[in-house]
Amino acid sequence: IRGISRSQDVGQVGVWTSPTKKFIKTTENTGVGSWNPFNKVTYYDIRNNTIKFSGDGKDKDKKSLNCPNIDVYNKEGVPGKMDMSVIYSIKPEKIESIWKKYPSEEKFVDEYLIQGIRSVTRSSLENYNTIESYNKRTEIQSNLSDKLKKEFEADGIIIENVRMQSINYDKSVTDSFNEYQKESVKIETAKASKEKALIDAQKEVEVAKLTAEANKIAKQELSPEILTQQYIEAIKSTNNRVVITDGKTTPIINFSEQK
Repeated sequence: IRGISRSQDVGQVGVWTSPTKKFIKTTENTGVGSWNPFNKVTYYDIRNNTIKFSGDGKDKDKKSLNCPNIDVYNKEGVPGKMDMSVIYSIKPEKIESIWKKYPSEEKFVDEYLIQGIRSVTRSSLENYNTIESYNKRTEIQSNLSDKLKKEFEADGIIIENVRMQSINYDKSVTDSFNEYQKESVKIETAKASKEKALIDAQKEVEVAKLTAEANKIAKQELSPEILTQQYIEAIKSTNNRVVITDGKTTPIINFSEQK
């Protein structure tokens, strides 16, 4: 029996089966080769692939597999829809076991991968209320990524990246959140103003204390006793022998050394 030529692309693993659907082998060789025409080959892509869950799933992005967004429920039971994307790849050595469960790549992606991602993602908000689901998206995304990696790791699926784009609630929920945000800004602004006023008041108290202390020291320095002592010291520095006081201060005579 003459073989026929088939071409295998880079990043593909081929699963070869006999006419009776018995597994023969897997191949990763690329290029054109000659094979038994009665055998069948099913290809699985092991490169990085993107599944995008957005809107009604009719996105025209040809670089990804586009699906409708995912229904989610938060801790309060409020329903929403999550837009997200997942980049994955498959370990080549796991292709045979995947083929045994899902004999085509389409079945594998549609019945296993997409449904698995949806199932894990539905519970991603179960520990977050509505406000937290808006304010803690980085944390939610990180936790979701960890859960998806754990879910598919044993089957040889590598979750390369998870990106959560948005969580869309009903308009009434969104409006309520926007009002909450406005009130939060007002509260934070009031807190900041109060703290500033408190700081300013504390500064004024400190300035008043320092001023009072300075005045106290100044009064002590200019007391009658200190003024008298300064007066005496000034006289000692002159050559006068007799000093006539104002009648109140004790006369001081012969400050200079007698000649």
